[in-house]
Amino acid sequence: MYILAALAVLVGCNRAETSESLEFESIADSSISICRVNSSFPRCDTFAVERKYDICWPQNASDELKRELIRLMFDDSTTDIHAASERFLDNLMLFDDDTLIRAIRVDKLTYDGWTSYENVSSECRQDSNLYCFTVSNENYMRYAAHGMHSTCYVTYDAALHKIVRLNDLVDTSKLSPVITRAIEDLPVTGNFFIDSSRSCIVLVYPLYDIACYASGIQSVVLPVFWLSKHIELTPYAKELFGEGSYLKTNN
Repeated sequence: MYILAALAVLVGCNRAETSESLEFESIADSSISICRVNSSFPRCDTFAVERKYDICWPQNASDELKRELIRLMFDDSTTDIHAASERFLDNLMLFDDDTLIRAIRVDKLTYDGWTSYENVSSECRQDSNLYCFTVSNENYMRYAAHGMHSTCYVTYDAALHKIVRLNDLVDTSKLSPVITRAIEDLPVTGNFFIDSSRSCIVLVYPLYDIACYASGIQSVVLPVFWLSKHIELTPYAKELFGEGSYLKTNN
């Protein structure tokens, strides 16, 4: 059993000869708005919202990958990153009991009261035909006790032109008993990444899922050699990890 802080790690593969390299574009923007609202909170009729993003965008990716990344970055269903980012910058974070009177975009922040913010960033690591995207979100809503943050991973196989899902590696319906051997009563999560040596599958759990907020994002490392003793790997997983090699190395 291993519990580690979540890390954005590059994943690897052996089939580069059939892969198509992704072409990347760096996209960054920010917005500051001064808002006036009718609020149930006293002396809080004016506040500022800061929103920004700094992302690594695959220009020639499949629609499946584009939609998944945009969903995680901006909670949008389009494949158009620019349209999604514009909507992201325009949508203000307000409590349900607030009625927006006015929101004005400004060049700099001059209001020194309570401020809401949301930051989105992404990066990509690549080795051969396997790409690992890391999408990070951080936000604070005014009056809240603390901010929130999350980290999600998307693994993309450029040789097969598809997102790698956890059920591409193992039968997830049989995974829960295996995970409980590592951590009792741990739920199955679809948020994972493969380590750079291709010897481990790392399951990532967001805030509050299996631990308190102060403990941060949690990870469970499942060594492939150990996992294969308890659950049958799929043919794709055996090819990805190199059938037999991880067993010879770790037995």
